[in-house]
Amino acid sequence: MVADVAPAPTLRFSDDLTDEQHSHHLPLLHCRDCGAMGWATLQSRDKPDQYRTGLQRFYRGFFGNDP
Repeated sequence: MVADVAPAPTLRFSDDLTDEQHSHHLPLLHCRDCGAMGWATLQSRDKPDQYRTGLQRFYRGFFGNDP
């Protein structure tokens, strides 16, 4: 699941998006402790001011416990 980056985000299935739409959507995270939800992305290790998108890349890092 992903949501567009907008004031009132829309929840969508990533597989249903076009290539153009993917650039405006990020994966979602849900905090089990506080119940908050938010967007997620990856921060580059060698360039900490740059962020990477891509759902598969994010899932590999997240579920692989990559800090």
